[in-house]
Amino acid sequence: MIKVLLLRGVNVAGANRLPMPEFRALLEELGLTRVETHLQSGNAVFDDPGVADLEAKIATAMRQCFGFAPAQIYLDAAAHAQIVASCPYKAEAAADPTSVHVWYLSSPAKPDMA
Repeated sequence: MIKVLLLRGVNVAGANRLPMPEFRALLEELGLTRVETHLQSGNAVFDDPGVADLEAKIATAMRQCFGFAPAQIYLDAAAHAQIVASCPYKAEAAADPTSVHVWYLSSPAKPDMA
């Protein structure tokens, strides 16, 4: 199954440095295939053949290799594609792709946070 992995707080202002070649290699060593990363973000897309306890394994391996384990958010490729397709700001994104962003929360927002 194709999955999207989003890491929080990677390569920001010199903190939590995560070299993408080493990160890709780490994910491949855990049994993931067709691993691709995006820029220096720590975001990755890969095929997961069903690695058990994947989130914990990635956290442990990152802590051992890089000295930190950031928060992780996983989406399957279909869920990610649906989010992109349902964007209400398609015209704005077409005019200026840097002006439209998606924020993923690790849990549902509380109504009083609006």
